[in-house]
Amino acid sequence: MSGAERSRRFRERHPKRARESRRRWRVENQTADNAAANRRYRERMVLVGELLGTRCQWCGTTEGRMDSHHVDPGAKVFSLSQAGAADPQFLAEVAKCIRVCVTCHARHHIGATLGA
Repeated sequence: MSGAERSRRFRERHPKRARESRRRWRVENQTADNAAANRRYRERMVLVGELLGTRCQWCGTTEGRMDSHHVDPGAKVFSLSQAGAADPQFLAEVAKCIRVCVTCHARHHIGATLGA
């Protein structure tokens, strides 16, 4: 029996002990776990920048932070910041986006909210 199978069976048989074990692990490893999640996020965003470029598609600036904007919100399956770069649909989701600076992105969504 594999380690994964043993873990699954333990969780099924002892849900309270498994939850407590996971909680303890999380407390003891939270800093390292957060650091790993932050590293994966940065790697994803670097990949998005390489695929979409570093120039705002609306104003042309290359200064400051850039966001990814879904051109057709109805076609959005998931947020790029929440997906894993190894997810097979990640590249398809990136293809639905354009690169915009945070200022243009905020103006766009504020205008959409206000009906302008």
